[in-house]
Amino acid sequence: MVDTLTVIAHDSFDKVIEDAKKDSSIIAMKSLTIGEGGDIEPGKREVIEIPPPYVQKPYDGPKELNDFFSGQQAYEPPKPEVAAAQDTVMTLIRDKYERQLGSLGDLRKPEVRKQIADDYRKATVSDQGQLDGVLPQQDIEKLVAGITDAIAENTIEIPEIVVLPSREVNFWFEDFDLSDLEQIRQRPSGDTLLIRNLRTDAQRELARSMDGPKEERPENYIIRHLIGFPEVDYDSQSDLLYKLCGQMVERLRSYLANEDEVEAVALEHGRKLAEFIFQQMRSHFRETPVEYRAKRVRAFRMLKPQQAQFDAKRVKPLREPAEPLSATKSFLFTGGMKTPYPVNRFDSDPERRLAHALDGDRFGDVLKWLRPAAGQFSIEYDRNRRYDPDFVVECRDCKMIIEVKASGKMTDVEVQEKARAAQKWVSVANGFVNEADCKPWHYVLLDEKDVNQSLTLQALMSKES
Repeated sequence: MVDTLTVIAHDSFDKVIEDAKKDSSIIAMKSLTIGEGGDIEPGKREVIEIPPPYVQKPYDGPKELNDFFSGQQAYEPPKPEVAAAQDTVMTLIRDKYERQLGSLGDLRKPEVRKQIADDYRKATVSDQGQLDGVLPQQDIEKLVAGITDAIAENTIEIPEIVVLPSREVNFWFEDFDLSDLEQIRQRPSGDTLLIRNLRTDAQRELARSMDGPKEERPENYIIRHLIGFPEVDYDSQSDLLYKLCGQMVERLRSYLANEDEVEAVALEHGRKLAEFIFQQMRSHFRETPVEYRAKRVRAFRMLKPQQAQFDAKRVKPLREPAEPLSATKSFLFTGGMKTPYPVNRFDSDPERRLAHALDGDRFGDVLKWLRPAAGQFSIEYDRNRRYDPDFVVECRDCKMIIEVKASGKMTDVEVQEKARAAQKWVSVANGFVNEADCKPWHYVLLDEKDVNQSLTLQALMSKES
């Protein structure tokens, strides 16, 4: 919710103020009750780190948190030297062996475990001999075996793939003239800002400072925003930029009284004017045709810890929905048997229902399901933007990326862009199947209305995009 709304340099200031007072307004004032049963309930939430199962550590936090963590696996917090050895071994696996090994299963090979143990000893021995606090040889062999077993058992093998151009790629904008300039009607806001308090109707004026560095040409106020777009390179495109910004400045001169007003509008509305220009530049963006090649740089990635807010009153078993359903994002859910994390968080109840279904006997062919942590498994879409899929699922004979979307969002442009990117990733990943665990990948975009009691693995696979 918004505490204060500041309206600056708006053409319809009075109308905005009047509309804000209406009950139907999206910025209507709202009374909040603080206390038990109110809009804001008392209680302390802590940001916690949910580790993967092969990280043994004490959980310093509320008793309730310790209770359901300890219920997942019984162990004593490790001694300091054991914890340090664990960190060293996992760092070696992450920094070296993720890239060197051909598949996740290679972690179980005796020769690989021996090499990891040898690397550990090299990392913990100085010129004067073994460092203090380092585990003896027999203990490190046992520790490496335990960690590699746990990683192989709990991790879904998700390859890291990069797609690279096979030759140099050139980008440019074709020359063109701006159109629809009659839409540009901005005016300077004046030297004062008018401030109105909606609750009390009190009004005051605030002087606007005109101090600061000034540009030699009004075009520069717009260009400095244009070069903020990643597709715009000033050095190679400066002629076109000055041409287009010059056309914009001429439009301002056509209806403003003097150069001071032109400069004021270019300064105050430079970002908006730059966005207007860039939207037209995008339709004239060109790049040289290029062929791409895919390269697998990692066979798998170790699980990352999850970050979540913990509130003892907002913890439920996976089988139970949040109350109300709209509060699902603020709950933690426990008890999943096929997921590596002791607790999971979901963005919606349909996601929770799908997780509960995957975890049950009805989906007997499902071995593991995973809600990827931030950055665990990102797919690139729409020019370097990245997103993390909702679910990654491993079955006996295949693996799936599953996205759960509201019925009204299935055809959204962004949803479809992400779907196309995921389908491309699946296509590329399947080209490396014979180099890994030989399980083909599938992508499923699932409508939330299809997450019901009749959903089966066969029905889920029939939704493959």
